[in-house]
Amino acid sequence: MKKYQYGIGFWIGGGVYSVINMIMNYKNAATFFDGEAKNELKHALKLQEYIVQWNGLPVIPQVNTNHKFNNLAEVVVGAYDMEFDLFNKYMDNSRTIFNLDLATFDFLVFFRDEQNAAVAEYSDLINALQLINPENNFEMLYFENQYFG
Repeated sequence: MKKYQYGIGFWIGGGVYSVINMIMNYKNAATFFDGEAKNELKHALKLQEYIVQWNGLPVIPQVNTNHKFNNLAEVVVGAYDMEFDLFNKYMDNSRTIFNLDLATFDFLVFFRDEQNAAVAEYSDLINALQLINPENNFEMLYFENQYFG
């Protein structure tokens, strides 16, 4: 298991993503992203517990938390990029682990499914953004109310 603990461990830090301070004027979106961050922490705990059960030491890499966003649309696109990147990491590591450690591969099914759903959700938000002008405050408030309200 030691060989794989680091492959899984980078998700613990990389999955936490909260932009509450960046979008404080969008209360519904702030509540949504607060829930997303709490959910990511639950996932991190599940990964950590799995690694520890196999006598591994979870490794949490440093995560860049210094993101700058100009509007809610940029937050959504940034969140999609992060979720899609995380999805690809789960898939890549699952392909590698499949032939080496079937128990860990099976454990990762939950995370692959969760990431697949997250990518689909954010993809829908990005599709909705194509219908509005992110520079128009009224349209952005409407977008927030429709998709985060």
